Amino acid sequence: MQRSWQKEAQPSKEWFLTHLPEKLNERPALIISADQWEKSKEAVSEPGLARLFLANLRDAGEKLLNAPPVEHRCIGRRMLDQSRECLRRILLWGSQAKLFPEESKWSERSVLELRQVCSLPDWHPQHFLDTAEMAAAVAIGLNWLADQMDPEEHRRCLQALYRHALKPVLDSSDAHGWRFRRNNWNQVCWGGMILAALEVGRIEPEPAARMLAEAMSHLHFGLEVYAPDGAYPEGPGYWEYGTSYTVLTISALRSVFGTDWGIAETPGLKESSFFVEQMTGPSGKFYSFSDGGSQRHIPSFPFWWLCVEAGREELLHREATWLKKALEAGQFRLVNRLQPLVLHLLRDVPAPRETLPSWHARGVVPLVTLRKMVPPDELYVAAKGGSPSHNHGHQDVGSFVLDWHGQRWVEDPGKVNYHQVESAGLNLWDSSQEGDRWKVLWTSLKAHSVLRVENQMQRVSERAEFDEFRADPPRAAIDLSRLYGFPFRRTFTIGEDDVFEVCDTLQSPAGQTLPVIWHFLTRCECRVTEAEHIMVLQASGAAMKVIAPQGVHWKCSPVIPEHEWEGDGDGLWDVCFTLAIEKQGEIKVRFEPVIPQ
Repeated sequence: MQRSWQKEAQPSKEWFLTHLPEKLNERPALIISADQWEKSKEAVSEPGLARLFLANLRDAGEKLLNAPPVEHRCIGRRMLDQSRECLRRILLWGSQAKLFPEESKWSERSVLELRQVCSLPDWHPQHFLDTAEMAAAVAIGLNWLADQMDPEEHRRCLQALYRHALKPVLDSSDAHGWRFRRNNWNQVCWGGMILAALEVGRIEPEPAARMLAEAMSHLHFGLEVYAPDGAYPEGPGYWEYGTSYTVLTISALRSVFGTDWGIAETPGLKESSFFVEQMTGPSGKFYSFSDGGSQRHIPSFPFWWLCVEAGREELLHREATWLKKALEAGQFRLVNRLQPLVLHLLRDVPAPRETLPSWHARGVVPLVTLRKMVPPDELYVAAKGGSPSHNHGHQDVGSFVLDWHGQRWVEDPGKVNYHQVESAGLNLWDSSQEGDRWKVLWTSLKAHSVLRVENQMQRVSERAEFDEFRADPPRAAIDLSRLYGFPFRRTFTIGEDDVFEVCDTLQSPAGQTLPVIWHFLTRCECRVTEAEHIMVLQASGAAMKVIAPQGVHWKCSPVIPEHEWEGDGDGLWDVCFTLAIEKQGEIKVRFEPVIPQ
């Protein structure tokens, strides 16, 4: 794929070495420009969403002032929680220090935090995400608080930033495989190193220039995955993580050099804000495929930034409305360390967006959403293709979720607890056909709304594409034959009768009977009717009738993981029936909303 920033001259180490010192002499404000700080001061001086959000930030910051500084403490093989907590604190306190310089408590506590982390022996480079996020925190803090720090202490912290962040990479770059990865590691690690280099350049211009040139020549590996339609292969939860650091990278380069060399024009990057909206159902939950969680963190810094950058402010209506309601009710809590940066993007609640259409996204992980208004709200289906072998992938190709009436009726459990699994001695990252990854309930076929065949897994070396898509009436089909090893096609349709239907057409291998399990997971109350092929799901005063082929019998049982390290069943129920396919067959399952009277 051609990188969009190749259209401009790619900056070399020599270019950075020449221009970085002169740019840093101008003392640019990193990420948030001086003009943006002034506009934010004006915004919070008037009644509105920004002032409400600021009040919450100040309260959150106050509650943390007496907390002890972060430590060099690992959970399993990661120090990531400490690095992220440091970044959260620096952004919270640093924002207050910039907006209210007369209130010295914010800068004093920020400097104490910086002093502590810069005195640590290292930032755990063995798991370099830990180092990258700590580097981002320190770089931002040293930039925003430079005027409030003793010059000698500021220099010592810059030296620590060089020693703990840049030097491990520059001294042994071959040891850091994330440089070439096509996933969030590339975005986060290079993002952290770019932020660090833009500050370290004040005392070590040559290593800083070298790091910046290295980053600019390797960023494309992590960014190619957005093409062509913005669908992020690791799911919307990891989209938040990786894209946050891409946005920080763009903002930091612009704040220092006045350009990002076209990175913001990466194919699919701006469109990925639409991906986030499409992956959010009427229930408010994400389609949590792969290792992503179902909770959408509102407000999302990269989502707001990309919507503003792309001129798609109408997509912000949902987040802005939810945020305003939560703030006014006193129910909002910061859950993501980068949320304080949203303050600089908040203005009045934008006009409502139009109803989202059904959608088909191509790319590493093909996706579809099917949407239709079925009062009182949308009937929403999201389904995925691709391969189990992509980063953070599950045995979930052909799976789907279903929302209606503000409720999720068919669930995807999403993320695995990495530390618990790793502590049990499993190599969670071995996604080969017989790898440990598939021994975990939550990554296996059993945890997803897919067809199961006894003693078989999906083939991890294969992938599936949606070869049919129609927006009106909503319909999509995917060929799963290569993943299962026999002819198998799954079709999703929302009909004129407002019923969602899954139709599986399959053919057994020659001379074999194919024993299959058709199933899905739900948190709804389940009741099998006297006609045992009909199941009724109930939740929040609404109901959904699920109709299987006549002659089969629905079974509903609580999900009980076999191993302690898999956690508990999280309130999930496994709903299934079994069937034997002779030669060829068609399995139709209909989900019929029961309209409240």
